[in-house]
Amino acid sequence: MDFQHKRTFTEKRDNISKLPENIIHHILSFLPLKCALKTSILFRQWINMWKPLWIYTTIIDLDEEFTKKLKKTHYVQAIHQLLQLHTLDKVKKFRTFFCSDDRYSSDLIEWIEFVKVKGVGQLVLDLSGNVRHSDSTDGDDIRWGMNKFRMPNSFFSCLSLSSLDLTRCILEPLDDFKGFKALRSVALYGVTINGVQLGEIIRRSPLLEDLTMSYCESLKPVKIDHLQLKILTLESCFDVEEMKISTPNL
Repeated sequence: MDFQHKRTFTEKRDNISKLPENIIHHILSFLPLKCALKTSILFRQWINMWKPLWIYTTIIDLDEEFTKKLKKTHYVQAIHQLLQLHTLDKVKKFRTFFCSDDRYSSDLIEWIEFVKVKGVGQLVLDLSGNVRHSDSTDGDDIRWGMNKFRMPNSFFSCLSLSSLDLTRCILEPLDDFKGFKALRSVALYGVTINGVQLGEIIRRSPLLEDLTMSYCESLKPVKIDHLQLKILTLESCFDVEEMKISTPNL
């Protein structure tokens, strides 16, 4: 009797799948993208229902709550599904929180390539591990300064970036780095970058107005020379030995 009752309840609960496809699409259009990704992972038969929403989205905002509710492997799988199905030429925003390690470096490189190809304007990449996945354990905690992700060369060709927010990674721009011509705001948290490289990024971002750095490492001597910079925030960057600032608009 109990089994029969559970089966009947499940069948009733899944009645939405029997609705006409256009009606289901209309209902789903009111839900956030993250709900689509989560549902498609848990219920494979729903993937086709969500496709019309995925391929036309211009904002990919996978917030902390979405991260917490998925296992790490499911999280990666969900993002790859979205990126593979996406067809628009332009994405305005890409935000993700991920507790990364070396096993997922190739996945992160693919995400950065997507950012480049789609001309993303606002990038938020938080790899701090402060937002934990549903299958995280105490052994998965990552300390600041360990196992940081090295941003690939393709990142320095993301010329459409206007806002950049990076947490726990390594930045080493190439010698032929042309600059971020549209970049206006930068926030770096726990990022490893030396002072010379930082100076080059600043110098080659002519529109930069707002720079925030917190717990960044390997800076040593820092020279910030920029005509447009209006806001400069440095917090707990203990490696700074010397700083020269020439910013008339501060």
